[in-house]
Amino acid sequence: MQAFRKMGLSVRTKLLGGFVVVLLLMGATLAVALVANGNQAAISNRIVNHLDPARIAAAKIVTLVRSIDDEGAWVVNSMSGDKAHSDQLLKTYYSEIDQLKSTVSDANDPAAARPGTSSRLQARGRGEGVGRGRPQHLRPVSVAGSK
Repeated sequence: MQAFRKMGLSVRTKLLGGFVVVLLLMGATLAVALVANGNQAAISNRIVNHLDPARIAAAKIVTLVRSIDDEGAWVVNSMSGDKAHSDQLLKTYYSEIDQLKSTVSDANDPAAARPGTSSRLQARGRGEGVGRGRPQHLRPVSVAGSK
């Protein structure tokens, strides 16, 4: 403070200098905010376009694998019983394997993913069918003449 008094600057010059310093600091803050905003937009873009689809695809794959494992267990358990029921379970088993193949190929090539084609996968992702009792197509069928 003593140095400014010895320089002999007027009050007007000191005030102008102070305002210039404040404006420079505000400009620097604005530049930093713009750079940070650009980085935030790039990070959001990466999350929305790359990480979320990969996470969703991984969840669908895990759910399908668990469902296929359940279906396989039902198939193995039904082999000694009703042939028609066993065939129905095998058909469901192989159709879910086909769904898994298409889901894995869509996960490997996100540009080929078609929105709205996996309503059954989305239903299973909400917990319907897996781990909530037997799905409708796995309920035992009654066979005429059997006890």
